[in-house]
Amino acid sequence: MTRTLCGTPDFLAPECLLSKGHNEGADYWALGVLVFEMLSGDSPFAVDDGDQVKIFKRILNSDKTLVFPAEVQEESPRAVELVRGLLQKRLSDRLGCRRAGVAEILEHAWFDPIDWDRLLKKKIEAPWVPKLESEDDTQFFDDYSDEEDEDEEEERLQPGTDLDWCKDF
Repeated sequence: MTRTLCGTPDFLAPECLLSKGHNEGADYWALGVLVFEMLSGDSPFAVDDGDQVKIFKRILNSDKTLVFPAEVQEESPRAVELVRGLLQKRLSDRLGCRRAGVAEILEHAWFDPIDWDRLLKKKIEAPWVPKLESEDDTQFFDDYSDEEDEDEEEERLQPGTDLDWCKDF
């Protein structure tokens, strides 16, 4: 069990926020957040202004704040059941943390189409493989201008600024 705190705010389990110590149950919580995001396009604990304190309060009150979009409820009731099981505030109620352990997650009905043995042996073909023109082909990534980043860096590291000390790192 560990008591360190590190991670993306939306993915932190209640036991992490409360400094109660945590184990693999925190990872199962994060899996629940990830599945929710993949299905809905947003975090289950998102707030409009991105205020981390508000996000943490929503996580700690997840039994009241967890709401699934109607289309997710209609199209993926098994996924909703899985996510609800993974986002249980009480560790002893969370999927994967009970007697059956992680098998309880792997055997959940939402994962029925997955052949875990074939997956572990890397025998499952990817549903889409991008056609790359070269090893450094980045056409499938968002474009970020290096020049803008460098200009911003130079502005922040001008002599006499608070960050002047770190320009040589």
